[in-house]
Amino acid sequence: MKIPIKYIILVVILIATALIYSGYRLGQSKIDRALQTTIDAQNKEIQRYITRIGDDSVFIAQKDIEILSQREAIRRGDIERKELRALNLKQVSEINRLNLRIDTLLSDIAHNGQIISTSTQKGHIIPNLVISAPKTAKNSILLPFSFWKNDQWLSLKGNFDSIGKLDLSLKMDLSLDVWTGQARKTKEYITLITTDSPYINVIGIKSQKYDLPKPKKYSVGAFIGYGVGKNGLTPIVALGIGYTPIRF
Repeated sequence: MKIPIKYIILVVILIATALIYSGYRLGQSKIDRALQTTIDAQNKEIQRYITRIGDDSVFIAQKDIEILSQREAIRRGDIERKELRALNLKQVSEINRLNLRIDTLLSDIAHNGQIISTSTQKGHIIPNLVISAPKTAKNSILLPFSFWKNDQWLSLKGNFDSIGKLDLSLKMDLSLDVWTGQARKTKEYITLITTDSPYINVIGIKSQKYDLPKPKKYSVGAFIGYGVGKNGLTPIVALGIGYTPIRF
């Protein structure tokens, strides 16, 4: 029994439509799962703790990674197409954004100032300065004077001149490591920010991992070429399903 060619083409079209619709539904389901993962990740706060590696204390800030599609990230405005074009990127695998704050109280600053007590006598004269007798004892420091602090993380120096004007220089070497991976116990993808500086406080982590689409082995489309028929080799136009087991 010979099947008319129009029925074969109709079957091929129906199969192709079913495959396209199934792919669309799977894609939507994938996006929905990614959105829920994003919402769950945003509801979790940064965890902070200290651990020791060798002889050093390491300060750690940790947060779950948001996993979503790049298409959804563009729709939300997390990345923009102009950024991808400017950076010559077609696909992005991961983005990490950090908000940092220098958060410290320096209570051991050295100085070379001369401290005097203003309660020793009434209205005694210091060069270019007259101190009136206070009601209670009070210590003062003579101008000018300099101050400084140096350790492995910062270099601070400054001075007050004779009229109280401040000059200040502060240099800090910031060293941060950004780790992304899968937690050993929970199996969740996390971002870890580590530093040995006690002066750095990580106040925000936004880490996104993009679920990049994998090349599909099946394809549906029109084909133009030559085929062998009852009349021999002849040019043909056909609609068919292709399968690519190996890609180079």
